[in-house]
Order: sequence, then C-alpha cells, then structure tokens
Amino acid sequence: MRTGYAEIFPGQARDHPGFSSQTFIYDLEKGCWSNGPVLPTISVVDRDSQTDPGPAPMAAAPCASWQ
Repeated sequence: MRTGYAEIFPGQARDHPGFSSQTFIYDLEKGCWSNGPVLPTISVVDRDSQTDPGPAPMAAAPCASWQ
C-alpha cells in the first residue's frame, strides 16, 4: 500500500521543513551504505517576507553500475 504525501506531511506545503541534506553512498563490494557529503543549505529567515527567494533549487540523482 502506498502512502500519499498528505499522510506523511499533513501540514501546509509552505511549512514543510525541507529534506535532509545528508547524502548516502552504497558500497557494492561491502553491500552497505555509508554517509556521503552533506549538501549546503540555506536557512529560511522569514517565509512571509516579500524578498524571500523561496527554497533553493536542489537536485540529486541516484546512479549505479549496470551489468
């Protein structure tokens, strides 16, 4: 059964605390995860300010060796 976003975070979207800045690295030889680098973050000063630029764009993409 899948859970919808509203069930995970029932508050307003603008109040979402953001996602973790911690990354993880999977070691194929050891078969385990370890902590990777921590991504930079920008703290929210005032979400209601007219000069608030909104959340900083951030992208992450998984990668893995295939065959």
